[in-house]
Parts: sequence; C-alpha cells; structure tokens
Amino acid sequence: PGRRDRSGLRVLLVSLDPNTDTPAELQKVVVTHGLDTSRWTLAATAPDRVRDVAAVLGVTWRVMGPGNINHTSGVTLLDGEGRKRASIDGLKQDPAPLLAALRAGS
Repeated sequence: PGRRDRSGLRVLLVSLDPNTDTPAELQKVVVTHGLDTSRWTLAATAPDRVRDVAAVLGVTWRVMGPGNINHTSGVTLLDGEGRKRASIDGLKQDPAPLLAALRAGS
C-alpha cells in the first residue's frame, strides 16, 4: 500500500572496461544474478569510445592494470526521453534526490 508502480523503471549499467566486460561476460552476470532483461541492460563501451562515454557520464577513471580500473561511481535518473532528472555522486550517498524525482513522476 502506498507504493507507486515501478514496472516502467529501467536500469542501464555501463562498463568502461570493454576488454574485460565483453558481451559474453555481461551475459554471464545477467544469468548469475537472474536479472530481468526487460528492466536491466548491461552495456560495454567500445574501446575507442571509453573516454567519450566517461565524459558524458561525468566519470573519472584510470586503468590500474589488466582488468583493474579505478573510477568514480554515481547514479543518474533519466526520464523516458533521456533527460537527466536527478543524480548522486558515489554509491554511499543519500538517495533522497533520486527518490524525490521518482515520486514526482520522473
């Protein structure tokens, strides 16, 4: 009771490590965690576009060694048109801005 329908909510997880996070490896993550692919999309960036995608997402990163990337993290809420509605930097932040935007119908 009192909870809004979230059936339209979709999650896009973008990897900045195309050498490790191949489509086959991402598919293993989907299977291992039982992700509903109608709601979850796991994507790898093309090797020649990593810097572009990181810049658009506001992520800073550097390769520390094979399969080891140090990067910032965050969550961005987009509406159905792809417009940014709210975001938080870091994964241990208060989700209040995201929740408020969801409640407002974003």
